[in-house]
Amino acid sequence: MNQLSIFSGKQLKECGMQLALQSTPDEWKERVINELEQYARKNKTFTAEEFRAFWLSKGGEQPHSSNVWGAMFGRAAKLGLIKKTGKYQPAVSPKTHGHPIAVWSSLVHKSTPIKLRIVGEAK
Repeated sequence: MNQLSIFSGKQLKECGMQLALQSTPDEWKERVINELEQYARKNKTFTAEEFRAFWLSKGGEQPHSSNVWGAMFGRAAKLGLIKKTGKYQPAVSPKTHGHPIAVWSSLVHKSTPIKLRIVGEAK
């Protein structure tokens, strides 16, 4: 029996993302999440590729592995900043050979309605 067959693809993905993040400096991860939140406030939908280009244009550093980008977007989703739209578009970067990449939706965009409850108001 192949040892890897006892793990699901999702489990292997999660493990790989954790390994990528473990060897990434905390300061870099914090800066990326902060910048991603600001980017999401201004952009209703976007791809990781678009954010990465923005990050690099502002002088941000590339991580040690391209796998870190996916892990960071997963972390941002868990933090409630973004979510996948279910839509995909071809990648532009030559390294990705035009494969489909996820389109993400901001959950903190400035036009996202905020439901406020007035104190004392009935639920």
